Amino acid sequence: MSVALIDTDVLYKMTVYGLLLKLLQSKPFGAETFHVLGAAQFMIPRKLKKYTPSRGSDTVLAEFKVLLPMLGVLEPTEEEIALAGQLEYL
Repeated sequence: MSVALIDTDVLYKMTVYGLLLKLLQSKPFGAETFHVLGAAQFMIPRKLKKYTPSRGSDTVLAEFKVLLPMLGVLEPTEEEIALAGQLEYL
């Protein structure tokens, strides 16, 4: 079983244009499951409220909330968080 990670920007754009479900159903590159970063569940709604899509924030947000449970969530490990902090410092 192959897994795909959906970039947060791609997730946002696919959601705004109403294409996220089609992406998941098309199973690109043979991906059976899809994952997003855990922060995406907070970032996407905030961005939708800040930049109102032509289809309307409420409609797009409702679709996102329905599709979100179809996505797995990835969280960084303590080591990854420490490395990110070091990189940011540098």
